[in-house]
Amino acid sequence: MSTQTRHFNADVSRLLDIVANALYSNKDVFLRELISNASDACDRHRYEAIQNPSLINKDPDYRIVIEADTSARTLTISDNGIGMSKDEMIDNLGTIAKSGTKNLMEQLQNSASHDNALNLIGQFGVGFYASFMVASQVDVISQKAGDKDIYYWTSDGKTGFDVKQADKSDKDILISDRGTAVRLHIKADHSELFINEKLKQIIETYSDHIDVPIYLKGSDTIDAQDNKEDGDNKEDEDKPVNQASALWARPKNDITSEQYNEFYTHLSGGLSMDEPTLTSHWQAEG
Repeated sequence: MSTQTRHFNADVSRLLDIVANALYSNKDVFLRELISNASDACDRHRYEAIQNPSLINKDPDYRIVIEADTSARTLTISDNGIGMSKDEMIDNLGTIAKSGTKNLMEQLQNSASHDNALNLIGQFGVGFYASFMVASQVDVISQKAGDKDIYYWTSDGKTGFDVKQADKSDKDILISDRGTAVRLHIKADHSELFINEKLKQIIETYSDHIDVPIYLKGSDTIDAQDNKEDGDNKEDEDKPVNQASALWARPKNDITSEQYNEFYTHLSGGLSMDEPTLTSHWQAEG
């Protein structure tokens, strides 16, 4: 299948530059955004499978896998969620290029504070593009649940994006016969993202409440603390990094204020960048 190339207009290029270079003071949030998207994809598949049990196939256990490859300088976030068709990839990943971009640019320029700018970005749903803070190129490979076709989307976050049917080498990156893999080509000044402990710290800080287990894998992943034996690394890969349990099902004494705040942000779909006014955690017998 031939490659379709779509170009960003001038406003979109400027907006992408803001998202990638000036919006977030803490660049680690890119991983939170991608994990949140992967979790949402698993939730969507779970709901769809209630109506159509055949969508489960032979892979009923939802998971998110993060793999670092130092030789290729890539970081890949994969899930076995609902996946996307070609049209959905163009719509979902090209949302920033739809109507409303000019309006968003005007609101950003008139925004009185950095916090207001964050709220505007959340409302327009461009968190995925936070990837370009740390990546010079982003590839997305996806297979819609129930479909046989696999599609490949790629962009440098500047000129536009290409969409085509995936090659065999790209298909192998998927962890299931459905779902999505987001592959980031990491910039030279963000090599800390190949450090195992750094990735763990980001996941535990921002995504510990996600109820889909998150695994770290990859023989190329560097451990900053010590040189572990291969057997130890394999054992670590088999254990999820996050708690993978609902926040309300855990003792409140074990939950930090940061975790409550991140859960609040997750529930709002990224629309709320502020902190909750009040947190009340209680349990009752039904």
